[in-house]
Amino acid sequence: MKKFVTIIALVSVVSFVQAEKKSNETKETTTLAPASLATITGKVFDKQTGETLTGVTVQIEELGLTVYTDFDGNFSVPNVKPGTYTVKTKMISYCEVTQKKLNVNTNEVHALNLGLSPLSE
Repeated sequence: MKKFVTIIALVSVVSFVQAEKKSNETKETTTLAPASLATITGKVFDKQTGETLTGVTVQIEELGLTVYTDFDGNFSVPNVKPGTYTVKTKMISYCEVTQKKLNVNTNEVHALNLGLSPLSE
């Protein structure tokens, strides 16, 4: 009997957690971004070879946000408030690049091409 009660309690907890998660997902997907926000996108590549770089750390310092480039060297930061930002890119074996004073305006997509130089040995 104790096992049966334990199983029922466990099923109830799991059901509650799943329902709560689904509720939060619904709230997140139904919240639309205001039209006044912008997007920062970009592509990171090797300055010497021109090849795109995968897994590069891209930080937006003022937002305390870090994203990584995909397999094609692309990154995207949606829903950015207008303002001035510092974009820092880092990858092992490459020199760090910091772009200061990226001016982000309302309803714009800001596309950056960021070239990283390999560290000299």
